[in-house]
Amino acid sequence: ELLSHPHLFLGNVPPNLKISMEKRIEFAAKLKQRYYPDSSPSMENNLGYVHMMSDRVFWHGLHRTILARAARSRARTFV
Repeated sequence: ELLSHPHLFLGNVPPNLKISMEKRIEFAAKLKQRYYPDSSPSMENNLGYVHMMSDRVFWHGLHRTILARAARSRARTFV
């Protein structure tokens, strides 16, 4: 089934990483395993996708905030 293929998760591997396509596919497979450890993605089983996207939204914003603070301030940042 198309939804169970690791290539589906390639879009979630940051494009700016300077890694080979083989490594990208390896990371995509790890994402699939992380969010669908005991099942495969499907239209009925979309909770893994919801968790992956909520993690992505949360961590992306936090990461950008920390990078901006580190670039513009000498004060310590606590997370």
